[in-house]
Amino acid sequence: MMVFGEPMSTEVQGVEGYQSQRWTGAALDTLITHHSSLITIKKQDEGIAWGAVYYQFTDDMDKIPASEMGITIKRTFLDRNNQNIMNSQSILKVGDKIKVRVDITCDHTMEYLELIDGRPSCVEPLDTRAGWRWNEGLSYYIVVNTTDTRCYIDRLEKGKYYFEYEVYVTNPGHFLAGPVTMQCMYAPEFRAVAPAQAFKVGK
Repeated sequence: MMVFGEPMSTEVQGVEGYQSQRWTGAALDTLITHHSSLITIKKQDEGIAWGAVYYQFTDDMDKIPASEMGITIKRTFLDRNNQNIMNSQSILKVGDKIKVRVDITCDHTMEYLELIDGRPSCVEPLDTRAGWRWNEGLSYYIVVNTTDTRCYIDRLEKGKYYFEYEVYVTNPGHFLAGPVTMQCMYAPEFRAVAPAQAFKVGK
């Protein structure tokens, strides 16, 4: 296998012949400078091979745009009266209970999806138990982590769904709820992002 005109330096792993190469920092900058952004992969022997290229970088959460491909997601924060907090003039206070709702629209049947909902650091979930949940046709396994809530879905038929959970406000100040991402784990091109949202909590 050749990338950027040079043989890959890593050894072939396992009977399946898996091989990978990673460039980071200055090494990546040098490759881009000398070879432009064009990536060419060539197989030197006979037979069929599959490959992929990933470019990973970091950015501020509030700069990540919304996107959709086969899936659409929308997150809403609701107060005790089921009113959208972002559209309300009322100011959140420590001790308030909030309902987090994520609406999902899927344009065709998919399998093995992961949804990651980034929570703002000013809230804590009421229920931290992991386990299966069912909600109006949606079956999912929920895991509550320190900074996010994750849902794993075995199969999602074409249609509209939602899931929700409750949190309570713990700290005053200005905060940012991280983006919500949903992705088909074995077909990552089917992916959606709902953008980060700003929070203001009074004392």
